[in-house]
Amino acid sequence: MSATSPSLTLPRRGRELLIPPPFGRGWGEGIEGRETSTRMNKKPPTNPTLLNHAREMRQQPTEPERRLWHHLRRKQLDGFRFRRQQPLGAYIVDFYCHDARLIVEVDGDSHAFQEEYDAERTAWLEAEGNHVIRFWNKEVMQNLDGVLQVILTACENPFPPP
Repeated sequence: MSATSPSLTLPRRGRELLIPPPFGRGWGEGIEGRETSTRMNKKPPTNPTLLNHAREMRQQPTEPERRLWHHLRRKQLDGFRFRRQQPLGAYIVDFYCHDARLIVEVDGDSHAFQEEYDAERTAWLEAEGNHVIRFWNKEVMQNLDGVLQVILTACENPFPPP
């Protein structure tokens, strides 16, 4: 009997058609017990307030962020793809390269007074398997080539997962 036959009714959830997996395996189980269901592999949804804040921050970058983004966007740095103002957990990071698990932060003067917060944030991000590197605004403005070289080296030598 085909799936288009009117006598066959299959359950639906949302827009997806639920068809039992072959060979009597349970839902979400695949070969060798690996999960194959797309529902089970999705990351948890991002907080809408955090997402809106990230979008606003993309619209109003600082001058150092703008200059650095000009060189990181569109895989210009040796083919590595970066995202800017990317929500990760409860935080928004300035630049994120998923393939290298690298977070690049560009810090202004306000970060000199929030060292404890930055340390806590960095600890959480690194516990999630990322590597965080920080540059001061002044470094980006005065030594952009050096900053890009440090970022490229970090991308080529990814941080080992925990």
